[in-house]
Amino acid sequence: MAKVGILGGTFDPIHIAHLYIAQAAKDYLDLDRVVFMPALNPPHKDFSNITTFEQRYEMTKMGIEDNPDFFISDLEGEFKEKKSYTIDTLKYLKERHPQDELFFIIGLDSLYQLHTWHRIGEIYRYATFVCLTRPYLADESVESKLKSLKERYHTDIIFLPTIKIDVSSTVIREAIREGHTVQYLLPRKVVEYIYANDLYRED
Repeated sequence: MAKVGILGGTFDPIHIAHLYIAQAAKDYLDLDRVVFMPALNPPHKDFSNITTFEQRYEMTKMGIEDNPDFFISDLEGEFKEKKSYTIDTLKYLKERHPQDELFFIIGLDSLYQLHTWHRIGEIYRYATFVCLTRPYLADESVESKLKSLKERYHTDIIFLPTIKIDVSSTVIREAIREGHTVQYLLPRKVVEYIYANDLYRED
């Protein structure tokens, strides 16, 4: 049996915060590996403004290639035009790897949106949620949210206080569009890929 972390996201583009979160979860939980899962059609985002799945997959693949414990899956690319619902992804993985223990890694922003996720009451059958955030944000509101989710869905969410890197894909895209450097905010090969393919210059 393997302990597998799943880090889903748009990764448009992948950046240092994604990589840090994945490594922190692996270290804290002693995971055997972390699988990056680029979303095809994220249900909570305007798909029309997202870079193609193929481009985001390639950037993510480049971004994790130096870490032997990081892997990438193109599973959601197989969903074609369907929305990328977490329940479908995790159910598929669990059915094909029933002995693996799955941990779905999220940030604090996702914790507060869990009640809006498609079939959220069933997701806990297939994976344990792991929420990473800054220690000083582990306040009463977070504890209250965790308690509410536990009472409503009869599940525990692992809470891992860690540092927060204040960078986002949105900030990176805006910086590129405005002509600012993004060097060191994301892996070098990803930066080179973005400029070689003229990504994010215009929305």
